[in-house]
Amino acid sequence: MREGALIPLRQAKGRIRVKPSGKTILIYCPTGEPRGVRVAEITTGIVQAVVVPRAKLAEASKRPEFSGVGLYFLFGESEAGGLPMAYIGESEDCCDRISQHNRSKDFWSVAVAIVSRTSSFTKAHGKLLEAWAIAKAKRSGRYVLESDKGGEPTVPEWMRDDVASVFETTEVLLGALGFPIFEAAAGANTDEQDYFFCKRGGANARGVFNEEGFVVLAGSIARRDPSLSSHDTVEPRREELLGSGVIAVCKEGGVALTGQALSLHNLATNGIFVRASGSSVVARSVAASGTGINVANGDGVSGNPTVALSDALSSVGSLTPVADRISYYTGAAAAALATLSAFGRSLIDDADAAAARTTLGLGSLATQAAASVAITGGTIDNVTLDGGTF
Repeated sequence: MREGALIPLRQAKGRIRVKPSGKTILIYCPTGEPRGVRVAEITTGIVQAVVVPRAKLAEASKRPEFSGVGLYFLFGESEAGGLPMAYIGESEDCCDRISQHNRSKDFWSVAVAIVSRTSSFTKAHGKLLEAWAIAKAKRSGRYVLESDKGGEPTVPEWMRDDVASVFETTEVLLGALGFPIFEAAAGANTDEQDYFFCKRGGANARGVFNEEGFVVLAGSIARRDPSLSSHDTVEPRREELLGSGVIAVCKEGGVALTGQALSLHNLATNGIFVRASGSSVVARSVAASGTGINVANGDGVSGNPTVALSDALSSVGSLTPVADRISYYTGAAAAALATLSAFGRSLIDDADAAAARTTLGLGSLATQAAASVAITGGTIDNVTLDGGTF
C-alpha cells in the first residue's frame, strides 16, 4: 500500500470512517540542537524536509541536501498579529534561492525545503508541487500567503502520479514539524456533538478541542468587555486581534465579521474582488500593460471588461497569412501584404553592406566611385572608351 493510503476502519450512520496508515518519521539534528537545522524524512520514502531557522542559514548552506531541486516554504509571524505568514516557491537550488530571500524578505523566521534524498526531482516536479501547494494553502486559510504564482505546468500522467505521492509525504512532514499549512481549519470536519458552546454575558460562541488546543470558530461573538476575573493577558490579546482584523466590534445582537468577510466589508472600492489570501479580499481591475491594447470597463462595474487591439494592430491582425508575404502599413490604420521571396529574406537579414554584397555576388569593384575606377589585372575586350576602340 502506498504512503498516504487510507484504511477503512468502520462504517457508522451511513458514513465510512477511515484511519490513516501509520508513518515512521526520522528527524536528524546535525548539530545536536533540537531547534536548529533538522532533516526529516519518512523512513520508507525519498522525500526530505530540511528545516532551517533563519539564524542558522549559513550553517545550513553547508548541508548537501539543502542545495537540491525542490519546493520551499518561508514561515513567519505577521507584525499586526492574527494569522501567520508564509511564502511558497520552487527552485533548482533551494539554498541559493532562500539565501536571496534572506536579503529581500523580512517577515520569515524559518524556512523548510522539500527535496529528494536521491536527487530525482526536476524543475517540472518543483513547478507542479509549487502550484498544488499554493492552491491547497489558500483553501486551508491557515496562513496569509505572500506568493501567488501561475497555474500548473503541463506534465505527463506518470509524473503527476509521482508528484501526488511526494505531495502527500510533504503534508505529513510539514504537519509533524509544526507547520500545518495544508490542514483544514478547525471545525471544517467536526461533528456537531463535538462543539463547545458559550452563551453568557452577551457571548454566543462555538469552539472545538483539537491537536492545537481549544480553537474558537469563526462567526463566534464574545462579550464586549472582558470580565473582571479574566487573566491579564486577555485584554492585550483582544486588542491585537482587533488590530489585525481577526475579530471586530459588532452591534448588539449582530454578527462579528472575521477573515475574508471582514476584509470584504471594509472595502471602499467598487468592481472586481479576488481572494488574495486566507483572510484577505482585495479589489482588482483589468489594465493594459503597453501601447496598442485598449481596455474598456476594466473594473467590471458597468459590465464585462473588454480588451481590444488598436486600429493599427487590428489592421495587421485581420490579414490572412500567406507564405512568402510580409505585412506593411498603407496608412495610419490600414495594412497589406507584399511578396518577400527566400532570396529577399536572405538579403535583408544581412548585418551590413559588405554582407549584402557577398549575398549579391559583388566584388570590390562595386565599392569604387563612378568617377575614379581602378582596374588591376584581367583582360577587357571590345570596350569602347571615349569614342575609341582598343
